[in-house]
Amino acid sequence: MFSYYFTLEEANKTLEGLTEEMAGLQELQLEYRELLASRLRFKQESFISAAAKEEELFVLEAGIDFLEFQSRMLIKQLEKQSIFVKSIDQGLVDFPARMDGAPVLLCWKQGETEIAHYHGVFETYRKRKKVNYIDD
Repeated sequence: MFSYYFTLEEANKTLEGLTEEMAGLQELQLEYRELLASRLRFKQESFISAAAKEEELFVLEAGIDFLEFQSRMLIKQLEKQSIFVKSIDQGLVDFPARMDGAPVLLCWKQGETEIAHYHGVFETYRKRKKVNYIDD
């Protein structure tokens, strides 16, 4: 099902760097939302000349596209390591693991000092349970 399965120890070792990467993704998302709001306000302004408006709109949209590209690349880099971002806003991340030979997802939420929960592959964060052990 997954190309790699983490042990609990391996997943916990990634958290220091992952905390920084999630903060970076959240910053990109904030900038993205701010640019979207700026674009909307700008489109509503009618007192700007058409030529100036077109140029400014191009700059805003290029910035939006670039932030989206940066975010996608960071997420793709994590996915190549079998780390799956589930929510940038909440800082939710899943790591494939095995419990009793069956695939599960170790679940980490930004702010937690270690991974202490998991959920089934087809379950959500709301269904997470305490980790007792993970297959090595």
